[in-house]
Amino acid sequence: MKGMTKKDAEYFRGKFISIAMPAYNEQDNIPIVVNDALKVLRSLTDKYEVLIVNDGSKDKTGKVLDELAKKDKHIRVIHFSRNKGVGFANYTIYKKVRGEILFWNASDNQIRMKEIYTMLPHIKNHDIVVGNRYKRKDSLMRRVVSRAFSTVILIRFGVPVRDVDSVKVFKTSVFKKININARNAFIESEILIKARRQKLKILEVPINHYPRIRGKASGLNMRIVVPQLTEFLKYFFGLR
Repeated sequence: MKGMTKKDAEYFRGKFISIAMPAYNEQDNIPIVVNDALKVLRSLTDKYEVLIVNDGSKDKTGKVLDELAKKDKHIRVIHFSRNKGVGFANYTIYKKVRGEILFWNASDNQIRMKEIYTMLPHIKNHDIVVGNRYKRKDSLMRRVVSRAFSTVILIRFGVPVRDVDSVKVFKTSVFKKININARNAFIESEILIKARRQKLKILEVPINHYPRIRGKASGLNMRIVVPQLTEFLKYFFGLR
């Protein structure tokens, strides 16, 4: 458990920790990330869950998840009958998670589950820990758009984060203190903005990022970007 001290390990041993992720057409990645999630959780605590929201996948993601869940009672799957988008999937995660600590990750395996060892120790003294994707291995366009968006969030709202939509560790008590309105990809920004307004403690730490080997990214899909941008403009002009 590189990055964690013996004292850290003792502290988290008694905690209920969740790892959760949305999944859309990730049939090749999902067995890897779920098994990796189980592995790190077993090393941390005896009380844990892996929660996956299958966002209306058209491939075999749902079937693979059901097979995995039959083999391990710690795996919990929520299926959407149609694709509702990553924002709604994340909203469902934040409402349904059972642990007192949540590591929210993606299901594309670009951020390894072992990054929890880097981020988790900081949650003892913070409410939200954000992973800044060090040397991000995405296309230039995705990197530029992401950095520009995060910079505006930083300057306009004072959120001390440069990688807003990256993975996070939460104390799940945060979701009781914040009323989440967004059901689209702006949800990550909304949580950070409202956490900042309530003076919750936010910390960003560098993490490793890897190229996508399997599956296809959908982050710049206009069906995702347009609602996110619309909600952002409402906040930017003080309508939220």
